[in-house]
Amino acid sequence: MKIFKRAFIDSVPVMMGYLVVGAAYGVYAGDAGVSAFETIAMDFVIFAGSMQFVTVRLLNHAPAFLTVVLLTL
Repeated sequence: MKIFKRAFIDSVPVMMGYLVVGAAYGVYAGDAGVSAFETIAMDFVIFAGSMQFVTVRLLNHAPAFLTVVLLTL
């Protein structure tokens, strides 16, 4: 049990970083008009955090199909 406590303490700085980026994404998506359901769904579907920010922009500007394909490679 001691090793789990140490691992948790060591991972707190990383968790704080994810918290800040996640909050920024939530605010950005909300301001862009993305619903709460869509925002949470993207959290589960999209692994790359930076692509979540790009997806919000793509949802609002309807890019060409080739643009979407190239961005997701």
